[in-house]
Amino acid sequence: MDKLTKGYYHCRECGALFEAEVKEPGKQKCVSCGALLVGDSVSEAGDEPALFRRKLEKYHGKARELHNDEVRAGVRVEPSSFRKGNHEHVRRKKRSKKKSSKGVLVVVGWLVLLAGLAFYFKPSGEEVESEVANKNKEQERELEVKNEETNKAIQEVLPICEGVMRSFFKADSASAKSQFVDRGIQLAGTMNRYYRAALDFSHRDDRFKPVRADLLSGFKSETLGVLFLNDKDELWETIFVKGDEGWKIDWEALVRYDDRSWALFPAARDGEIGEFRLYMRVRDTRDDLEQKEITLEFYKPDMFVKGAFHGVASEPVSVAIDSDLGRQIKAILKKNKEQEEQGARKDAHGLSLSNFDPKGYHRVRVRMKVHKLVGDKKKSKLELLKILANDWYGIESVDRVPHS
Repeated sequence: MDKLTKGYYHCRECGALFEAEVKEPGKQKCVSCGALLVGDSVSEAGDEPALFRRKLEKYHGKARELHNDEVRAGVRVEPSSFRKGNHEHVRRKKRSKKKSSKGVLVVVGWLVLLAGLAFYFKPSGEEVESEVANKNKEQERELEVKNEETNKAIQEVLPICEGVMRSFFKADSASAKSQFVDRGIQLAGTMNRYYRAALDFSHRDDRFKPVRADLLSGFKSETLGVLFLNDKDELWETIFVKGDEGWKIDWEALVRYDDRSWALFPAARDGEIGEFRLYMRVRDTRDDLEQKEITLEFYKPDMFVKGAFHGVASEPVSVAIDSDLGRQIKAILKKNKEQEEQGARKDAHGLSLSNFDPKGYHRVRVRMKVHKLVGDKKKSKLELLKILANDWYGIESVDRVPHS
């Protein structure tokens, strides 16, 4: 038998298959990675390379065969990259998989725990309904307590205000009446001129009673609005203001005071301007909407009301819908309509209007201007310059800007 001089070797480090001279065990090195070969890396004498590869495939699996293909294609794997790279990569990958698996398990565990807690502490439908019901009851109790306190305050001051009203009616002169009026000293001259033209108001029967009272808000001083009824079935409103000298009457609101006669204002000179406390009503016509204008009518309110209101309408006054005045008027109409639908119409300060103001009539304090028609000086046209307030109060509210 010929002595075997060459053989086929397989490197277990890099997986290379190569032919080399036969050397003593422990001295043969891999031609690819330089690692020492140990064990049965050398093939038996007479083995063919194909048979040896089949043994290697069976021993090392398909992954090694793929690597051998790379070696046969001339791809050299460095020892350091294989030992420190590939094996280390495999180890890092395994560790990464372990870490990621642990992270996923931790997250899933927290989610399960939170879900369990949420399910455990989630209130039932009955508990939610009970909580809402308790909250509503608490709010109702708070409202009841507040209403009781308000009613108690009204009952304490109402007899005092009723007495002030009787004393005001009994006074036989403007100066005597001014003693029961808020800012009476400043208004003494105005009241004197007013009552000279309204002598029938100097003496009134004192047989009357209060039928409604509202504690008002939004003023610097305590304010009370009272609706009175006399034995002639006449109703009138009175606003009482608490000052340093006790409760006094808001006289301008009581008599709906204007600085000049509303009835004579249309006959004033061209360009004249006046301020008035009036009812405003919007004429609902299709022509106005097509012309993009709001047509208004104004009425002078009386102090006393008996039954239905019978005011005389002014000449129509037109306002452009898209103007500042038009938008202000639409806001007033919208708010009052919503309150009328609710059946409890009140002004911005809490004064009840439902039992006094006719439906569709709106309280305003306005500034008007007279325009004489060209060619006929006897006829005139009114122009609405400004809506000063949506009420008739003579006292200034906290948020009202004094008009100029």
